[in-house]
Amino acid sequence: MNRNKTLIKLINTYQITFVILSLFLFLGCVEDDDFEVPTGLSGIETYPNDQAQFNTIDAVLGNFGTGFGDPITYELTGDAVSEKYTMGYVVSSDEGGNFYKQLIIQDTPENPTAAISIQVDKNPMFTQYEFGRKVFIKLNGLSVGKSNGVIQLGRLEDGQIARIPSTQVSEHIIRSNQVVPIVAKDVTIEDFSNALESQYIRLSNIRFDDAVVGQTFASENSDSFNGERSMLDCLGHSVILSTSTFSDFKSLLLPADGGTIDGVLTRDYYDDFYTIYINSPETIQFDNPDPCL
Repeated sequence: MNRNKTLIKLINTYQITFVILSLFLFLGCVEDDDFEVPTGLSGIETYPNDQAQFNTIDAVLGNFGTGFGDPITYELTGDAVSEKYTMGYVVSSDEGGNFYKQLIIQDTPENPTAAISIQVDKNPMFTQYEFGRKVFIKLNGLSVGKSNGVIQLGRLEDGQIARIPSTQVSEHIIRSNQVVPIVAKDVTIEDFSNALESQYIRLSNIRFDDAVVGQTFASENSDSFNGERSMLDCLGHSVILSTSTFSDFKSLLLPADGGTIDGVLTRDYYDDFYTIYINSPETIQFDNPDPCL
């Protein structure tokens, strides 16, 4: 009988020890949602290949224009074909769930002149290609074309721009070791044009239309894939803020005040109008009851 009691006590001691050790191991792995960059992806310091041909983002956009509306494909490297790259700074983030399987880059951290969307079959991207990260894009094997009204980079499939396979993302999108602050470009709604597409912009003295104040970003019964909310400037011009129904902040209420908003300028799915996508609600600074005074 005493032997059985001793055995039971010993088993209980082992169980308690196992639970405590497991708890320590678990806590050691969790750091308040702070995703560590995988080993070997710290970023390069210099250009991937100093013998390669460099193309500005503007040149990539212009290259599409030579195809009379059809996608243009960059040849694979070979004896007679050199490596080709472009370079940019990441201005999108899928951490909040409002961007999905795409990476948007612009040519400079401040006052950009060109930007482009890169389609990738990988999610999430922010753990390796975070906001402000300088990246090099290897163009060989990629195609540039127009989809949903926006010029994009990706793989060509059946004449359309498709996503770069997840296994090839690191081959085509190469991290530098630089992460810099991104300064949103001050523009007005009247400035909107094809030249501004995919750039990280700021609108000032703007507010949500009274008709949508009190609604959520994207959790109304009428919201299918995106919540589309109208915003107005002081001259009465309007622009749509689009929020994914899969975003982390879809259920937040729209603010009643006005102020500034930073986000990526793009086109809606059907290419009917300009729209803005934000990385997170923190880029909305609406703290002025009357921004037009």
